Amino acid sequence: MGDPSKMVLLEAVTKTIKLGNLLELAAESGNILLSGLKDLAKKYPRACSAARGLGTHCAFDCDTVERRTRLLDAVKSRGLHLGGSGERSVRFRPTLIFRPHHANMALDILDASMKAVN
Repeated sequence: MGDPSKMVLLEAVTKTIKLGNLLELAAESGNILLSGLKDLAKKYPRACSAARGLGTHCAFDCDTVERRTRLLDAVKSRGLHLGGSGERSVRFRPTLIFRPHHANMALDILDASMKAVN
């Protein structure tokens, strides 16, 4: 049972993911992002700690709720949309078309924003 049209849609999505090597790109982009977050944690330990993730789904913690709020506002004002999670965490949930150069752009914005709120 179910909606047969959803199977056609699923097939098209799966084909697009395979043809575009989107899973491999997500792994590569995620490695760049997580490595960069760990570097930022060394520079700004109050604004970035406990960097973690798999693929492009990464997160890190701020030392206080207030700093996390200021950081989210700062990155948003620079064009990067991140989400809060729990009391102190910041999370990335980009789409599958997120590429290595996007990860580097995000890290540059985070660096400037963390410097501003540190």
